[in-house]
Amino acid sequence: MEPELPNSPSDKLQDLEERHRELAKKVQELTKPQEKDIWDKLGSLTGVIVAIVGGLFSLLYNYHQSKQDDALKKNQAELQKIQLVSTFMPYLSGTDERARTIALFEVQDILNAKAALALAVNVNSAKTAGDSVVPSEGAVEYIHSVAQTGDPADRTAAVQALENICGKERWAVKTLADQDISQVNYRPLRTSIEELTRLETPSPIPANDRVDPERKTYTVIGTLNTVKLEADGDYHLVLQADTGQTMVAEIPSPGCYSGNNADIRSDFQTARETIDAAFLHGARARLSRITSDAKVEVTGVGFFDRIHGQTGMAPNGFELHPVLSIRLLQEPKPQATKPSGTGAGN
Repeated sequence: MEPELPNSPSDKLQDLEERHRELAKKVQELTKPQEKDIWDKLGSLTGVIVAIVGGLFSLLYNYHQSKQDDALKKNQAELQKIQLVSTFMPYLSGTDERARTIALFEVQDILNAKAALALAVNVNSAKTAGDSVVPSEGAVEYIHSVAQTGDPADRTAAVQALENICGKERWAVKTLADQDISQVNYRPLRTSIEELTRLETPSPIPANDRVDPERKTYTVIGTLNTVKLEADGDYHLVLQADTGQTMVAEIPSPGCYSGNNADIRSDFQTARETIDAAFLHGARARLSRITSDAKVEVTGVGFFDRIHGQTGMAPNGFELHPVLSIRLLQEPKPQATKPSGTGAGN
């Protein structure tokens, strides 16, 4: 048996290289990053999540703070507006109707038309709750202007405000601002108080439409035995025939006209000025019911009113409403002046 010979130098070198490779492999395995389980992964994300949530809270806080600042600025601006509006209160609550109208336009510029309309209604309510039965001409003038020139929503609100101040029952028909206005014949028919009071009363009386006699204009002559102002601002006239039969004729306030025909509004104004000059001398007399024996010629559009105790009302409820013109045929001789309440006379 041959003795085992020692490894040759080449064998030793090969052995060392093999051991070096094994050692390098173990080192590589020991230093390789280990796969993380779900909890390790969540743990590593915690810092990122905290940073994101913290950032969101910071953004929300800044947004909320910004909103609070904006709200504070808005409230301060609204307060300034209210303080500015308050400077016009002496004019709104005073006796100068022209100044009242101007003040309401100023309020509209500061706030808006809706707020100014509400204020106009309240101003009128305060005025008529005092020593006057007549609507505020300044408030009505402002509302009428909005009804004519405002945007659609404001015009609708203005018409409603006029109804609250001036009147509600068939008000558009009474003032020639209804949908059937184009059907009205303005060429007057000469007739008598007796004939008009014998017309048949429609049943029921339409709420917003016109019946045939309401599409015509009439002229009558009679004695103007009563003049009074109504709560809706109308001049309530009682016309009497020689037979003693009476009927009512009404002149609306021009400001309570919600239509767009300037001539009609002018007719109302002219007719009222005729009454003013002949009967209503001074502010105190304007609140009175006056009787007279003056002969007058009155022209107006026919209207059937609901009978509810109006002074001088015809048995069939027929009126000249509105009056478009009135002419005195003789100088009036006022016989008596009595306090006028807000009794029915629309």
